Amino acid sequence: MSALSFAKGGTVSLGLEIGRGGEGAVYQLGADRAAKLYLKPPAPEKVQKLKAMAAVASPGLLKMAAWPEDLVIDSKGVTRGFVMPRAGGGDVHKLYSPKSRQQSFPAVDFRFITHVAANIARAFATVHQEGHVVGDINHGHCLIGKDGRVILIDCDSFQVASGGQIYSCDVGTPLFTPPELQG
Repeated sequence: MSALSFAKGGTVSLGLEIGRGGEGAVYQLGADRAAKLYLKPPAPEKVQKLKAMAAVASPGLLKMAAWPEDLVIDSKGVTRGFVMPRAGGGDVHKLYSPKSRQQSFPAVDFRFITHVAANIARAFATVHQEGHVVGDINHGHCLIGKDGRVILIDCDSFQVASGGQIYSCDVGTPLFTPPELQG
């Protein structure tokens, strides 16, 4: 891959790979930022959605979600990914599953679990108050820190409203998709 830069200016210096999924990999960008790079350049519609997301990034969204702040482009100007706040922690399943909780959160009680549940509700409410929809809901998209902080990830799959345009959520996890939307 050619040299990468931020769409708003500056060179991207990737750190360690900290995650990988079906459509891309996530790399460290210092202590508090990360970059998701797609395995193949995103379609023009996806690029427009990412631009719209970066344009509406608010302090509330950036606090609760790995929300796109800027695009990552190659030397030819092709969008390769985006920059977002770095999310830490483990997926919520490690907290709500009793066996995993013993390993990942050994000292917590139900007050902590209730605290995290309220934080999850606040994160969803923040996204919805900004006019967007978390369309692909599953336990892998909600990271929980040891302090109970919640970060929503995979935000590029959210339904986003910007400038009178709606950018849909075109993915879903079958196990968590309502019957009327399956197929």
